[in-house]
Amino acid sequence: TAHQPIALHDTVIQDIETMAPKAETTPKVEELESENTSGGGGGGGNNAADKRNVSFEDEAGFVGQWTLGFLTPVLRFGATKALETTDLGTVKSKTRAEPSYGGVKAEWDKTLQLSLKSGDRPNLAAAIFRAYGPSHFYVAMIYYVVSALLGFVPILILGDIVAYFEQPNHETMVDPWIEVAALGVLPTIIGILQTRHNVVMTHLGVYVRTAVSMLTYHATLRASSYSRGLSSTGEVINIMANDAQQLQRFLSFVGLTLVAPLQIIIAIYLIYNEIGNAVWVGVGFMIVLGPINGLIFGQVSKLRRMVLKHSDKRVKLISEILGGIRIIKFNAWEDPFNETIQNIRQLEMNALTKLAYVIAIGFSLILLSAPILQPVLVFATYTANNTLTASKAFSVIALFNIMRFPFAFLPMGLVQYAQAMIAMGRV
Repeated sequence: TAHQPIALHDTVIQDIETMAPKAETTPKVEELESENTSGGGGGGGNNAADKRNVSFEDEAGFVGQWTLGFLTPVLRFGATKALETTDLGTVKSKTRAEPSYGGVKAEWDKTLQLSLKSGDRPNLAAAIFRAYGPSHFYVAMIYYVVSALLGFVPILILGDIVAYFEQPNHETMVDPWIEVAALGVLPTIIGILQTRHNVVMTHLGVYVRTAVSMLTYHATLRASSYSRGLSSTGEVINIMANDAQQLQRFLSFVGLTLVAPLQIIIAIYLIYNEIGNAVWVGVGFMIVLGPINGLIFGQVSKLRRMVLKHSDKRVKLISEILGGIRIIKFNAWEDPFNETIQNIRQLEMNALTKLAYVIAIGFSLILLSAPILQPVLVFATYTANNTLTASKAFSVIALFNIMRFPFAFLPMGLVQYAQAMIAMGRV
């Protein structure tokens, strides 16, 4: 009987894998994929039998993966009928349940052994990071950094072109026609790099969510009676559902959160070269918002913990009610238990409402309006003693527009980081 939990776990792993849709059930998509081979959507789709256990992305070539050309057959087929699960092929091999769990479990066992020797607390995040492969994450971050830096080049070109038409004697950095062509090519390159970054981070998010869910499931099977008493059923369910989802959601903000300070610094430097000391008015405005950001982050983190606390209590009570539903029916206790659930749910809704208000007021009214007020203050300061030319105005406005996105979403990324740390602590 001691080996039954392991057998059950292996059975669930096999069931998850057998639930993956097979390519043989989607002949129409494969036919469309074979027609799209020239666009980099994948290898030849003529031999459907060889692709039964391979996803469209695994079969895609270099061009197909970078341009997401392997999705073209699916999208084209979706234009003719409503897509079903069997039309999407199998999932990417690296993000399936068994490889995700196997890799993380091996690294987690090593981490536990090292923590027993050193006495330090084991780090699950580091184990997942090593299992997935640090190189994938670093390459994805390089994609995002390069795309963020390239985003400043069109602004410099725009200012140069406007100055060329504004001042007859102005010499451009290169031939004006080359600059015009670059204005069309650079956004395409930036979009491709950001798309590739998003694809890698999405796969990492799915990998993390799958690994955390499977580790939690494995731990519940092997937990002793004493260990099971330390946590409730509702807490375990929330870890596998909400907390794992929160970790996946945070990974979509990692690139923006890490690169946003660099974008803001570069934008401020370029604005300083255009309008001089007037830029420090904008910098001071950002510094003033610092304590407000800290207050918002603290409130969001506090309310998030409160929501999870009430959610765990509610799920635990519902599980206990379902387990003893026969006794509850025999004694006609439906109304008292329903009232108890409603009271807990009301506390949870109150916390969620406060969290929604904090996010709406803190982000929408304060943080999102800041990039609009900032250039107004800067231009008012600059025009008090200087003449604002068209080239400076276009360049500064474009730089403020670039800074608006990281400035607005950086706090959101930090909030996601705080919530992810809470989720990781619960796991």
